[in-house]
Amino acid sequence: MENTRDLDWNIPNLKRNNSTKPIQDYITKHIVSGDLPPNSFLPSIRTLSEKIKVSRNTVNMAYRLLKLANWLSQADDTRYKVAQCRPGSIAPPLLIKNNFRGSILKSNLSSAATDTSFIGIAKNFIKSGNSPFVHYMKDLRKHLKENGYHTQLNNLEAYKGFRLNASICKYINSKNKFKVELNQLSVVHGRLTCLNCIFKVILKPGDTVINTSCNDHVLASAFQLAGVKVINLDSSSADFLGQLEKALQRKKIRALHIRTQCNFLNSHTLAEADAAAVMALSVKNDFTIIEEEDNHEFWYGEKPYLPLVGHPEQDRVIYIAALSKASLYLQSIRVVIAAENFINMLNAIPCHSIEARNIAAEETVIDMMDSGKLLSMIKHHNSTAADNGRLLTYLVENYLKKYSSCVMPKAGLSLWIMFRVDIDVLKALRLMETKGLEIPFHPVQTYLGPSRYLRYGFGDFEAREAETFIKGLQEALVELYG
Repeated sequence: MENTRDLDWNIPNLKRNNSTKPIQDYITKHIVSGDLPPNSFLPSIRTLSEKIKVSRNTVNMAYRLLKLANWLSQADDTRYKVAQCRPGSIAPPLLIKNNFRGSILKSNLSSAATDTSFIGIAKNFIKSGNSPFVHYMKDLRKHLKENGYHTQLNNLEAYKGFRLNASICKYINSKNKFKVELNQLSVVHGRLTCLNCIFKVILKPGDTVINTSCNDHVLASAFQLAGVKVINLDSSSADFLGQLEKALQRKKIRALHIRTQCNFLNSHTLAEADAAAVMALSVKNDFTIIEEEDNHEFWYGEKPYLPLVGHPEQDRVIYIAALSKASLYLQSIRVVIAAENFINMLNAIPCHSIEARNIAAEETVIDMMDSGKLLSMIKHHNSTAADNGRLLTYLVENYLKKYSSCVMPKAGLSLWIMFRVDIDVLKALRLMETKGLEIPFHPVQTYLGPSRYLRYGFGDFEAREAETFIKGLQEALVELYG
C-alpha cells in the first residue's frame, strides 16, 4: 500500500448490502485531508478487498465510481491512483496555464480568480431502475452466460472490434442523421485515454491550443501530458468570436477544443451562426477543431442538435462522444469521428489493453443497437428527462427566484443554479441539516468551503422530494439572508 502515508484502511460503516459508499467516503475524505496526495497509488483491488473483507467487485465498483467522478485515475489494468486535482474546484495553474499576452489574458485572469467550486445535489445519471439500464442489464446477463461457451478464437475475433464499430456507425448515422463511413470512425475505451491518443496524433510539445472548458480536470491532465500551451476562452461570452480572432492573429493555434453541452455552469452550445464562423476561421487559419460532447442522448432544443462535424468543412473536425448513458461501461466507450487519414493514424496507436474490455457488454450493446431497442428506449427516456428538467426549473424559479437564477438546459441531466454573490449555499445546506433535513448530496463529492453554485441532477427525479428540498433551502436562505 505504497504512497498512502501509512493509512490503516480500517473503513468504518461497512455494511453487508452496501459497502461501496463507505469505501468512496473514506477515500475522498483522505484525499481532501491530504493523506492521499495527487498521484499516490491506492491499494490494489485484491489487497483492499482482503484487508476489509468485502468482495473484489465491491472495491472495483467503488474505484470505478470515483474514477468516473474524477477523484481517481487508472494507472494500469489493476491499479488506481489519486487524480492530479479533485472535482468541484478549478484546475490549479500548473495544469492549465494562460500563455497569451494582451487583453484576452486580462479577461481570463479575472474569470480564473472567481471561485467556481460547486455543490452537487441528486443524481445526474440515469436511475438504475429506468428503462435503458434495466434492459441493458437483462441482455448483459444473457451474454455473460453465453460467453462461458465461447472459444478463444471467438473472443480474439471480438477483441478486434469490427462488429462493434460497424454497429456504432449504423446507430450514430440513424440517430444523429450523420453520413459517416466506417473508415471515418474509431472506438477508444476511456475518455482520458481517448484524449491522450488524439493529442499524440495532432499535437507536439510546445504547440498552442485554445480551451473552452477551463474547469475540466480530465482535459487539463491530457493537455499537461501533451506538453502544450493553453489559452482559455469562454465560448458562452458574447465576444467569444472576437477573442478567438484576436488569439489567432497573435499566435499560431494548432487546435481548438470545444466541449459542447458540458461547459461548467451554462452547458453552452454554439449557435448555428457562431458554429459556421468557427468553421470558417479553422479553414482560414488552418487549425483543427476537437469537438467533444456527452449529452447527445438528452437534447431538449426546439431544433435538432447539429454538431460541428455535421458542417460542410467537417474534415477539420475531430468529434468525440460517449456512446450511451445506459450504463457506466457504455459511457466509457468513446466514439471518434474524423477524416480517414486521421482515423488510420489513431488506430495505429495502441490505445488500451484488451484486458480492460468487456466483450459481453459490447455484444449486449451491439444487439440493442442493431435491433433498434437502444434508440427507442433513449427517445422515451429523453422525453421523461425533459419533463423532469422543466419541472425542476419551475420549482427553483418559484421558490428561489429572490436568491438565484437558472435556465432550463438544452441538454444533459443537470440544472445549474447560480446564487447571488453574497450567498454561501453550502452554509444554507448545513443549516438545513441542523434542523434534521436530509440533503441529497451527490454520492461522490466532498464539500469544503463556500460556494454560490449548485448543480441539481434530474437523472433520478422525484418531484415531491425535489419540492421538499427546495422549500427547505428557501427557508434556510430566508433565515440567513432575509
